[in-house]
Amino acid sequence: MKIIIIKVLFFCLIPIGSVALYFSIKLLRKKFRGDLITEFSFLQNETNFVVDQPGNYAVWYKAVAFKKNILYTKKPRVINLKTKAELKIIISLFGARVNNFDTGVKEMYHFYAEKGEYTISLEDASKVKRALYNGIPNLGEDSGDSKAMVQVIKKHSSFFMLLSILAIVFSVLLIIGGFVIGLLANEIFS
Repeated sequence: MKIIIIKVLFFCLIPIGSVALYFSIKLLRKKFRGDLITEFSFLQNETNFVVDQPGNYAVWYKAVAFKKNILYTKKPRVINLKTKAELKIIISLFGARVNNFDTGVKEMYHFYAEKGEYTISLEDASKVKRALYNGIPNLGEDSGDSKAMVQVIKKHSSFFMLLSILAIVFSVLLIIGGFVIGLLANEIFS
């Protein structure tokens, strides 16, 4: 086989890897955040939402980035409106976070919910969190509490997130491998 054909074949991996990278990142973004169920302001303090299908849901806090925010001293409370049963809320220790240097969004808690109608409200968290909040100096005039939001989002399986991360790595390897091996084809295949 001629070296020029081998070079062309390896250079063709670059656009294939680029397309695969685009779709992998798109899949990761979709699975990372999930589907928004409800969103309400910190000042509103409570809202109702409907769960159409049973599954895991996450509570995300959205606030002004790099500002002291009282939202982090609040803990959500989710109650089934029909049965009046309170759902078990679990802290997300390794919760995902997104920051665009204007607002930051972080997964704080997650819970399992059956199909039905629920209400979510905010109550004071532990005294330790309150003490930590009070110990942080406020660097600006506006603390950003008026812009703070609470979101309930459908949580996707971490399997799909892992799969999309592996797809991103594979895509990058296709791009780099196609470029490097395409350039070094004379030395490798001669």
